[in-house]
Amino acid sequence: MKTVYSKTAIINYSEYVQDTINMEFGYKDSQGNLIDMTAYDVVAEVRKLKTDITALLTYSSTAGTITLNQSASYNINFTITDAQTLGLGAGAFYYFVKLTKKSTGFVNTLVVGTLKLQVR
Repeated sequence: MKTVYSKTAIINYSEYVQDTINMEFGYKDSQGNLIDMTAYDVVAEVRKLKTDITALLTYSSTAGTITLNQSASYNINFTITDAQTLGLGAGAFYYFVKLTKKSTGFVNTLVVGTLKLQVR
């Protein structure tokens, strides 16, 4: 059994409305090796406020909107499309990426941050 050391990373983005945003994250063990994500369900949400219960955008590995284990440099990937950033409009938003281990139900928030969208 591998011990996974995890601290929630904070990553803030500043992008433009109508830009496509490709989010790639590497979830690694204490030795710096990418973890095989087949044992996890991954969910990402974008919300207007940190305290909002309802997400404006939701991505998940079970729905196929998050891909796992596709690269030697990252193992979690999802894309916020140009149409989605247009739909959000200019402003500040909050996002998070959380993992759920399928066998145990253990939930870990991997990344949180802000997404600032501005008009060109």
